[in-house]
Amino acid sequence: MKEDGVVDESTRFMIALPTPYNVINMSVAPADRLTVEPAYERAMAMEVSEIAAALPHDQISIQWDVAHDMQTYEGSRQCYFAFHQDGIVERLVRMGEIVPDDIAMGYHLCYGNFGGKHFVEPRDMAPMVELANHVSSGIGRSIDWIHMPVPIELDDEPYFKPLRGLRLGNETSLYLGLVHDQDGEDGCRRRMATADKFISGYGIATECGLGRRPPESIGPLLELHDRLI
Repeated sequence: MKEDGVVDESTRFMIALPTPYNVINMSVAPADRLTVEPAYERAMAMEVSEIAAALPHDQISIQWDVAHDMQTYEGSRQCYFAFHQDGIVERLVRMGEIVPDDIAMGYHLCYGNFGGKHFVEPRDMAPMVELANHVSSGIGRSIDWIHMPVPIELDDEPYFKPLRGLRLGNETSLYLGLVHDQDGEDGCRRRMATADKFISGYGIATECGLGRRPPESIGPLLELHDRLI
């Protein structure tokens, strides 16, 4: 597609992976989670190594999808280990560091998206900002992007105000998931105008990617992005 000019030369193929915590906390019996976790992490590290061995590093990126982790960090889900916030940070750092340095890597902080609804509705961006800051300061490699969702109904200053405390490295891009096709360009620009009061230089995205949508909705949604940038 790049050779045909359909896709820009700088585009990378993004491989989105759920964190081990996300899968274990959802799919393993509570009494067995701590026992299963090390083996699952080793298997995930092997999978990332296989991806890195098979594909050109300058053509791919890896995103960690951080759903149960995010919700546990802010206290909305029970955790299977003590000191849940420190433990979530340690696990996200560990997963980030298994990705080779020359493969672009980022995190999608997620509140779920089954049927277009969150598992938990964020009150504001403070837990996301705090988690992003801790991971950014603790990791031993670059983070290329962090994505934070913005619910369609939240265009108020209290939701965005915690962004003033965001402390990412210069190499890290912030993407705000404020693009919703339900209220179109006007709604998106309203949320952007509020975000602009507290941060600049961010990118825009949908709240939770392009999956679980009717195929015919993708074209208009991409066109909406284009009008907003």
